[in-house]
Amino acid sequence: MEIKDFTKITVILRGYNYETVRNICLAVKETKNIRNLEITMNTPDVFEIISKISKEFGECLNIGAGTVTSLEQAKKAIESGAEFLLSPTVMGKDIVDYARERNVITVSGALTPSEVLTACENNSDIIKIFPVSNVCKSYFKDLKGPLGEFPIMAVGGVNRENAKDYFDRGAQYIGLGGLFSKESLKENNLDKMKKDCKEFEKLIFNE
Repeated sequence: MEIKDFTKITVILRGYNYETVRNICLAVKETKNIRNLEITMNTPDVFEIISKISKEFGECLNIGAGTVTSLEQAKKAIESGAEFLLSPTVMGKDIVDYARERNVITVSGALTPSEVLTACENNSDIIKIFPVSNVCKSYFKDLKGPLGEFPIMAVGGVNRENAKDYFDRGAQYIGLGGLFSKESLKENNLDKMKKDCKEFEKLIFNE
């Protein structure tokens, strides 16, 4: 996929079964602004879920793999249909190069200036500042002073209530696992999930 198709918001799905992930996809595909869904490596049957979801929703949603920390995981995720990869740590150049050759977006984790620089030198498409809840409000600006411009995704502690604040601080992208209410997920209730999505879009985009 091309970077222009990577939307501002990525929904993080960690540990959910196929039925729940599918309902989340059905809810998200009705939104105007949310297209990225990240299924993490520590989800049971992760590659099977990525494969099924990619085949069913790949034309309207961007399905990616999260918590990717090895080339082996990256290869399996891409073979399963992942269009983007995210890591909580600095993504190895071997992973970035492998993904780039296959038009797969890479989002490398980083926190310190040294980690950000390494991730940029490894040619990651986006730098994921994680955990972003541990940094001050001026941190993005402070990083870009000496390091220059680079695309930032804020992840780690981002939720419905504070998501807009991270955009205001200078993040181009956010990733959050708290888009849906506990009630919606516990009941696997599609109508409530759709309502959660609409409320979130109104908070962020006034739509």
